[in-house]
Amino acid sequence: MRRVRDTLRCNLTRVERFVQRLRAMRLPALTYHEGELHWFSGRQYPLVFRPQSQSAARVRFEPDRISIESEHLDRDRLRRLLQSGYRQQAKERFRQRLDRLLERAWWTGAQPVHLALRRMRRTWGTCSKQRVVRLNTHLIKAPAHCLDYIISHELCHLQEMHHGPAFHRLMDAFAPGWQAPHALLRRQGRLYLQE
Repeated sequence: MRRVRDTLRCNLTRVERFVQRLRAMRLPALTYHEGELHWFSGRQYPLVFRPQSQSAARVRFEPDRISIESEHLDRDRLRRLLQSGYRQQAKERFRQRLDRLLERAWWTGAQPVHLALRRMRRTWGTCSKQRVVRLNTHLIKAPAHCLDYIISHELCHLQEMHHGPAFHRLMDAFAPGWQAPHALLRRQGRLYLQE
């Protein structure tokens, strides 16, 4: 513990600069107001509200907007509805992409690979020995090639459960050019995680 304290003391200026950079990167909280831009499939779309008094609330991802139809349009309700809409989109698209990539993942064999969805703050995906690929629902906000990269990454973990040279060789063979979506998520990922 003393060594840690001494190291921090010696590098106090560096640590302070690092903390300042992190604070500068922090994004303001979303307000969920009419016209506010929200990410979906790599693009930003304005929110459009349509008050509905009789039908059930729903979210529609249209070519030029994200429409939210609901009787109540308060911030918390809108946030929950939009999260639910993202989750529904993720459920459909992620399964399709996983199935398509599984067709090419020769090492996975005939055993099924299960898909689980979860909103996560720091991780885009995980893979377990029980053959469960867990994907972050926030990925629905990123471009499709980022989703394919994360799914490929997790499928490669079914063969190589580490990030060593064998894993990277498999990634290079299975998903050539994976470095570009990886870099994009590192650069812009915080935008997609914003709630």
